[in-house]
Formats: sequence, C-alpha cells, structure tokens
Amino acid sequence: MSNSLRERWYVIVTAALLIVAGVAFLALRSDDDPKPKAATSLPVTPQLDTGGIALASLLTGVRNETYHATYKSTVDVKLSGGTIAMEIWNKDGKSRVDTTLTTPDNEVVRTASILNGKKAVVCQQPENKEWSCEDAPRPKTGDAAGLVASLQSQLSGRSVVESAGKVGTRDARCFQVAASAGAEAIEVCVDSRGVLLKLTSSEARIEIVVLDTATPDSAFDPPASVKS
Repeated sequence: MSNSLRERWYVIVTAALLIVAGVAFLALRSDDDPKPKAATSLPVTPQLDTGGIALASLLTGVRNETYHATYKSTVDVKLSGGTIAMEIWNKDGKSRVDTTLTTPDNEVVRTASILNGKKAVVCQQPENKEWSCEDAPRPKTGDAAGLVASLQSQLSGRSVVESAGKVGTRDARCFQVAASAGAEAIEVCVDSRGVLLKLTSSEARIEIVVLDTATPDSAFDPPASVKS
C-alpha cells in the first residue's frame, strides 16, 4: 500500500476531530521502544496550564477504561471530503476506531484502526469493494487511531479553561481551548472518565450518540486477513 494512500486513511480517521483545530496529524507513529510506556503516562510540560493538564489527564486515563461509543459529526465537506460517522471500542489494552466517510457522490469508504496489545492494524473498505488490512507501527500513545494523542498535542501553549456542562443528558467536564497563531478555538467536553462527548469549533462538531460497555473481544478482530 502506498504511503499517500495510508496517509489519506489517517486524514479520514482524524478529520472529524482534528480539522477543527486547524492541523491534520498522521495518527500512527512507530514505537522503537520494545517496552512501550504505560498508557497512563501523562505528557505534562511547562506548555500545559492547569486546565490543559486536567484535560490531558482525562484523555490519557480513558485509555484504561472499558467503553463503546458512536458519534455523529458535522464537518465542512471541503475539508473532510464528505460526512463522517465514527465508532470507538476500548478495553484492556485494546482499542478500535472505525470511520464511515460518505462522499458528496454518495460513495461510502470505511476504515478501521485496531490496536490489540502490541499489534496494530489498519484496514479500509472502498466503495463496493472488500475490506483489506495490513500491519502498522504500534502507536506510542496506546490509542488505535491516535485521536487522543493528536488532541492532546493541540493543548500546548494554549489557555484551557474548565467548566461544568451537559452534552444531551450526560454530565460533562467542558474545556474551552483558546485560539493560537496556528489553530482556532475549540471546546472539548468529556465525561468523568475522560470519554469524549463533544468537540466543536467554528468549522466542525462531533457529538456522542451512544455510550455503553458493549466491547466483546470480537470487536478487536480485523475485518479481513492482515497483510504484513
């Protein structure tokens, strides 16, 4: 698979969350350390203020939680290439993020980013074709598509102010992340465990639809045989 195609997958996977912050990040980065850092390690630096540390702590800690979530999103089609739906499973060192991109021509492209222990796999299903999967470098951060790590990277050097809120009927801890020279202001709302409930900016919005604990082991099986 070409690097350009792989990068396109990751842009699709992260667009609903990261285009809103003004920068698209490649989600999976190689980990040369044979003993990866614990998922609870927190990237606290002088560039994170009190609110930033609180949000980064929640986003890091949620990697150890068991949950299943689906999201709806509203993103500028010119930025994302279509409308995006997202589904996440997380449990016991396992993580999976699926996306469904529907283009303006009603073509449907699906992706799956799966982390099962030390093994990472990325998959795609183009319009009217079968799934294909291949091995990928294990992300250092422990989340399958790098969503949490990429969001955390947006906090450095920016004012983050916390307030209590609600997303639908769910109690939320909401964080206003100030604009910077290279990124617009965003609002991030999470539950008490750190599960993402809502992320909004002037250009996009992603909001949770379903949140439960339906995370069978089969959820972390690739949808096709994996090519090395």
